[in-house]
Amino acid sequence: MGDAFVGALQNRVSNMNVYPVNYSAGLLSTGEGADDLRNHLSEVASSCPNTKFVIGGYSMGATVVDDVAGNPPPDVASRIRGIATFGNIDRRGGGMTGPLAGRWIDQCNPGDPVCQEGGRSWTAHTSYEQTNLPAQAASFVAGKL
Repeated sequence: MGDAFVGALQNRVSNMNVYPVNYSAGLLSTGEGADDLRNHLSEVASSCPNTKFVIGGYSMGATVVDDVAGNPPPDVASRIRGIATFGNIDRRGGGMTGPLAGRWIDQCNPGDPVCQEGGRSWTAHTSYEQTNLPAQAASFVAGKL
């Protein structure tokens, strides 16, 4: 899923680097992933003071992004310009809130049981890359940069 979003974003934004969060992508490791992402953002912010950030995640990765966006490193918060999540279980709670909410696009494939109340299609959860949702999200976050 990440490749579809990154590829669509690369078509819209020049001079970007990609960092895959280092964690084991399980229910019990999202905190580890959030720590890794926070540390990476802070390191880059310190060494590259003009860098703007886009963060994104799918499924468990969306949970990592939710955690970081809800409590971003203070030196980074204003530089997170775009956020994209897909198949996000936190969507069931009523959407994204907080100071970064206006920079956030939260995509849920119709029928995805992870993010849509009453959704019953695991195929919907595993087929984001076959939809236009990654391209829509890329257009949204590119417009925030």
